[in-house]
Amino acid sequence: MNLHQGWDYKLYKIYIWGGLPILVIYLIIAVVVFEAPNLTGPQVFLTLFVPMMNWIAGIFLFWWWVFLFKDRLDLEGVEPVQQGCIPGIGSLNKVWQ
Repeated sequence: MNLHQGWDYKLYKIYIWGGLPILVIYLIIAVVVFEAPNLTGPQVFLTLFVPMMNWIAGIFLFWWWVFLFKDRLDLEGVEPVQQGCIPGIGSLNKVWQ
């Protein structure tokens, strides 16, 4: 499978490795400068956890894209099978090389 190739995977790596330091810097600033743990009620949740959840949601969206679209294109290369027959393991050989 070609999961680690293409423009979408390059953007994913930029998102992961670029977003992680930005997220850490944001959390440090939120805790140290704005004293986020001293906030009350849902403000703590909104200040600290919503940016992390958005970053994680972006990761899940990428894998949603891979499993729904990119992986389907790879599976089109599987050898066709006659109706009523069970394909052998060799039929996946083209896809997994």
